[in-house]
Formats: sequence, structure tokens, C-alpha cells
Amino acid sequence: MDQNLRVLRPDDTTELHVALLQALATLPLRDQAIVVLRHWEDQSVEAVASTLDISVSVVKMQNARALTKLRTLLGQDFVRI
Repeated sequence: MDQNLRVLRPDDTTELHVALLQALATLPLRDQAIVVLRHWEDQSVEAVASTLDISVSVVKMQNARALTKLRTLLGQDFVRI
């Protein structure tokens, strides 16, 4: 098993959701929208850009910045999806 993966038990689910939502709440609103649309809703970069009326490059740049901040807050081995 990959050392960076954390095995989740069913009772860990609530704790995981709370930690993720708290970390997500630290991001600016547009970054929150980008992360949720890209990774929770699994939308393409182009779809997110269209939904938020911003350029594809802005989606890519802000997504990368937001994920870096989330990894810093949660730790690299928190959960890798």
C-alpha cells in the first residue's frame, strides 16, 4: 500500500468531512468554487471557467494555488484522492 494513503474507517468519514470543509473555508470564495467544481463535482477546467465566467488560465492558476494551500493546511499525507 502507498505510504501516502490513509486508510479510512467508516467512523472517520465525519472527521474527514469536517477537516476538509474547515480547510476549504479558509480559501477565498472563488477558489472555493473552483476547487468544489473541479474536484468534488469533477467538472472540466473549461466547464468551471464557463460557469464562473473566468478564463481557463485563471481556473488552472487558482486551482493550483488553492490545492497548495489545502495541502499545507491538511498535510501532504492527509488523504490522497
